Amino acid sequence: MSQEKEGREAPHGGENHQDDQQSTQTTEATRVTVDEVKERMERGEPFTFIDTRNPTAWNEADTKLPGAFRMPADEIEQHLDEIPRDRAVITYCT
Repeated sequence: MSQEKEGREAPHGGENHQDDQQSTQTTEATRVTVDEVKERMERGEPFTFIDTRNPTAWNEADTKLPGAFRMPADEIEQHLDEIPRDRAVITYCT
């Protein structure tokens, strides 16, 4: 999981046509370890990773998760409709 590649910027635009009831649902956040994520990935569980490091920390990082969305933590609410809801979402930062 420590391959160095550019992460994806959070997509902009595009509308999500999910019903309002689903968009207001919340899920309790839980912590997971790298080993737990690795085990779940080996079982084939799909994930969306969101890298919430600030731009300076991201640019200085030696490790970047390929395919992770880059989204500052204070902007996540603005991008909720862009985050897939069909899989577990894992956010991480430094």
